[in-house]
Amino acid sequence: MSSQPEPQTSPNGFWFIAWSDPPPDGGFDADSDRMIELNCPKLGPTATLLLHRIARQLRTQPWVWWDLAELAPLFGLGHIGNPIGANHPVRKAINRLLKFGYLRQTVGYPELIEVRTVIPPLSPSRIEQLPVSLRDSARTH
Repeated sequence: MSSQPEPQTSPNGFWFIAWSDPPPDGGFDADSDRMIELNCPKLGPTATLLLHRIARQLRTQPWVWWDLAELAPLFGLGHIGNPIGANHPVRKAINRLLKFGYLRQTVGYPELIEVRTVIPPLSPSRIEQLPVSLRDSARTH
């Protein structure tokens, strides 16, 4: 059972900051093509590209604010200004990233989310879940 609190994605926007706890055994940058290639099969395209975009911004900024009504259209998920309900795809993508440990909400501050900017290496069992065409490549990194 995880000690992480249940994700709360009710705010209309979030402050994203870098997660300052890099994995001890290395990994790869969250804004790399490698991350997209190896994580898209598990996370799906929206969550993967959302992580990539936010991590890229955190390379040059200590934090970034995203209003969900502005963030969603960047990924083809509606039009600027449309309401973002509880079941909107951008909220589902954020919840997916929280579930898989790529994002972490700060206790007591539901609008503040830490973002892994370095992704831990994939476990052997996770590598076996990849499409065959990616497995050899994943084992070498």
